[in-house]
This record gives sequence, C-alpha cells and structure tokens, in this order.
Amino acid sequence: MYNIGMKNIAKSANISDFSELLKKIKKLKIDTLYPIAKLTAMSDKSRVYLSRLADSGEIVKPKRGYFYKPTNKTLYKASQRTIALDKSLFVNDLFWSVQDGFEINATTLIRAYLTDYTEEDLMGLYALFGYKRLLKECLKMYKKRDNETYQKIRTLLERFEAWRLHDKRD
Repeated sequence: MYNIGMKNIAKSANISDFSELLKKIKKLKIDTLYPIAKLTAMSDKSRVYLSRLADSGEIVKPKRGYFYKPTNKTLYKASQRTIALDKSLFVNDLFWSVQDGFEINATTLIRAYLTDYTEEDLMGLYALFGYKRLLKECLKMYKKRDNETYQKIRTLLERFEAWRLHDKRD
C-alpha cells in the first residue's frame, strides 16, 4: 500500500519552500529590477517557482536572469500564439511580403511595430493586444523605464487607455 503520510510531508515541504520565496519577493521594492541569483540559488525547483510567480503576476521577468515586482499584478503567460495578420489595422505595411490573413507569431508582430512605430500603428497593436501586453513587450525591448523611446510609447498607450476608459458609447 501507499504511505500517505510521507507524500503529505513532501508536499508540505514544497509548499513551504514556495511560500518562503513568495515572502522574500513581497519584501522587495516595487518596479525595481533584481537579479534572480540575489533572491535564490538557481535550481530547477526555484526556476519552476519563479515561472509560476510570473504566470500569476507576482513578478515580471523582462529578460533572462532578472525580474521585478510590478505595481499592478495581472495574470500573464506568454505563449507562442499566432494570429491572422489584419493589415487594415496598420498604416505601415511592415509585413509587405505576406498576404492579409497570414498566420504570424503575436510577439513578432508586436516587436516589429514597436521597433518602427507610428501612433496609428500603436493603435492597431493596442486594439489587438491591450495596454499591459504592449507595455511588457516594450520594456523587454528597451530594457529600462527611463529609455526615451519607451517613455514615448508608454505615453501614447496611456492616452489610448484613458480614451478607452472614458468612452461613453455602449
């Protein structure tokens, strides 16, 4: 037969490891970039915990080996999803070599238009992906919040978000 008591002990040990890591993260400053090595030793178990925390919105991992605690927690899990390209949403045709309706990786589409952006193109991206996803990708690309390009894009996205929130149409 199975030894149920031993299984419960092992699970509770894993839960306590996870809660200890979570306690450490809760004590950190908001929107400050930290190296993962400073928080925990890089083991398979800690990588799993950090990935779960990122999926639950407790932390954001903008690049390999680093994370920060966001001001607003949102569930976010990056996926390799593809979407049908709708060229009518964009002024610049950065994907001129493919037809409308071509299945394209969402991250590739976002990064292409964030690199060579116009206000109209950002509106198209905003309509497809929303404020938080675009800010996250922008931060991954430009690395620092005080980057001038990041600040310009963020200002435009904040304006779009304000318009959306104050829109009285039903």
